[in-house]
Amino acid sequence: MEVSCLTTTEFKYSWLMSIQSTADIESISQLIS
Repeated sequence: MEVSCLTTTEFKYSWLMSIQSTADIESISQLIS
């Protein structure tokens, strides 16, 4: 159970980080254009 919880938490964090990275890329591209 502990391993599953850790894996799920890591997945959620990586998912949030990927969203932030995408948002940063979009904002940067908007600044460039």
